[in-house]
Amino acid sequence: MRVSSLVLALAVAAHLPPAHANPEELHELPSRPARFVAAPPSRPAAPRVEIVKRRRWGVFGGGLFLFAASYGANVGVHYGLGLTGASRSAIPVAGPWLQIASGERYTTAMTAGVPADVAAASGASDVARVIDGLATAALTLDGMLQAIGVLMALIGPATSTYTGHVIGAAEPTEGHAVARVQFALPAGVSVSF
Repeated sequence: MRVSSLVLALAVAAHLPPAHANPEELHELPSRPARFVAAPPSRPAAPRVEIVKRRRWGVFGGGLFLFAASYGANVGVHYGLGLTGASRSAIPVAGPWLQIASGERYTTAMTAGVPADVAAASGASDVARVIDGLATAALTLDGMLQAIGVLMALIGPATSTYTGHVIGAAEPTEGHAVARVQFALPAGVSVSF
C-alpha cells in the first residue's frame, strides 16, 4: 500500500511545474499527458459465517399441547362418564398405566345382575370384552402420548438449533447460492443446505 502511494505521489510531482517557474511562463510549458498509476484494487472483506443459536420452543409448545390434550381427554372421559377409578386418571403420566394395572372393567354395568347364561346367550359378555379391550388400547395410547408430551416439553428448551448465515459474501447470482447450514445439538446432528 505504501509503495503504490509513493508511486502516485511521484507521478503527480513529475507533472507539476517547477517551484521557481514564473506564472506567465506556465502557459508555455509543454503539456505532457498525465500518467497515473492506479493502486491495486483492495480485496473485499472475507465472508464470515454467523452462527445463531435458538432454543427449540416449538418442540416445547408441541409437547405441552400433546400432554394437555391426552391428559385432558383421559380425565374428561373418566369423570364425565362417572367411571369407577376416575381418581387414578388424575395422576399425570402414570394414571393410564395404573388404570390398566388395576384390572378395572368398564363394562361391568352392562353385565351386572345378569345371569351368566343369559349374558352368554345374548352376547353381552362378548361385547363387554371387546369394549374392555378397546378401553385398554385407548389407555395405552393415552399413557404413551402423555409421556411423549412431557418428554418433548423437557427436551425443547434444553436443546438448541444452530443456524449458520454467510455474511459479507457477494449477492448470489443466477446459478449460485449461499449455503445455509442448520443442525441441532446435543440430541443429534442434522445438516441442511
